[in-house]
Amino acid sequence: PHLLDLTDNAKEFLVMLMEISLFWAVLNLLPVLPLDGGQMLNAVLGPQRIQITLWVTILVAVLVGLAVFLLTRTHSLLFPIFMGMFAWQAFQALRNARWR
Repeated sequence: PHLLDLTDNAKEFLVMLMEISLFWAVLNLLPVLPLDGGQMLNAVLGPQRIQITLWVTILVAVLVGLAVFLLTRTHSLLFPIFMGMFAWQAFQALRNARWR
């Protein structure tokens, strides 16, 4: 079958897959450790400025987690829990770095 000969359901399914793929790509670029965006921020700032990277991680993770929870219709807790875990890990790393 030709791509243009797909049923409406098949077209809707493909569009949904493209939207999910785009969402994950954008999500992965957030400056949140351990995501790729957080790794890039850490590489740009360097290991001497890990505290800045960790603070950015905490701020962005909390704000994005809250925004997704408050601005979506489902009010699902799954995504905010993941962002909260990333923020908690960064907080723990920041706390451990201060003792050194």
